[in-house]
Amino acid sequence: MSLTKASYSLITGAPVNVKDFGAVGDGVTNDTAAIQAALDHAATLQGTTVFMPAGNYLVTSTLLFTGHSTRLVGSGRGIIPGTYALDDGGTQIDYTGSGYVISFNGKHYCEVADLTIRSTTASGGIYCGDIAHYFQVNRVVVDGQNGAGVATGFSSAGIAIERSYYGTIQGCDIANCAANGIFGFRECNGNFIQMNSIRQCGTGIRITDDTSNSDGTQIISNEIESARTDPGSGYAISLLGADSMMVIGNRIEWTSNGHIFINSNVGVAQLHQLLGYVLEGPAPGIILGDGTGSNQVVGTYI
Repeated sequence: MSLTKASYSLITGAPVNVKDFGAVGDGVTNDTAAIQAALDHAATLQGTTVFMPAGNYLVTSTLLFTGHSTRLVGSGRGIIPGTYALDDGGTQIDYTGSGYVISFNGKHYCEVADLTIRSTTASGGIYCGDIAHYFQVNRVVVDGQNGAGVATGFSSAGIAIERSYYGTIQGCDIANCAANGIFGFRECNGNFIQMNSIRQCGTGIRITDDTSNSDGTQIISNEIESARTDPGSGYAISLLGADSMMVIGNRIEWTSNGHIFINSNVGVAQLHQLLGYVLEGPAPGIILGDGTGSNQVVGTYI
């Protein structure tokens, strides 16, 4: 298996297969305990890859990372690219519980990659929080649609970042979240959110500061479309009290209330760089709210 330097740094033990711990992946058997047992075993190895072969895994409660440097990796995202139609060749988690589907649980250097998460009951898809520094979420689908075109899942966020630094969310497809596609709050510092597709979420990417610092996150080359007014705020990117964001080369289409919204929120001084946008649709392009500090807007096509 060919490994990049970045992925190799996360692997310190032999791969673990969830089917060796009793997971079935038939969409009927409850595989929660088996997958959790595989994650717990990986923790005893001081970190390794937990592999989920192609299949439909029924999960009913949050899967917790219990050791640092652990990866949970599927065999593919389980969709036909660009359509969100199911592809049986991938790895899919069907979640029927509450709370988050997967939580890094304060563990560093952990990763979720190459799988699909679907739920109409979860409040969140992946929780990168409680001081889970250097996390990675790569090539993951998060979908909250109930099959009838209504987003009922992920009432908090498809992917949430809280009190975690220097992580990466990249190459993900996030769709039909009742609230935020990606939500960073309480010390969401120095993270990279890049090359993701976010569709039909209340707000596409929301970074906020609720008296704790949220500084220096980079939002680069994402495609965000059709942020809704029901039940979210209808912005593609919302920066509320966050500092020193670098927002570069994103394409935003057909949001309800506005493409980019910046507000002081808690009176924090701000300096954001907004570079190289394509903003399409009748909504306001960039909205500067009360108490907004200095911002640089360059090379934006509206």
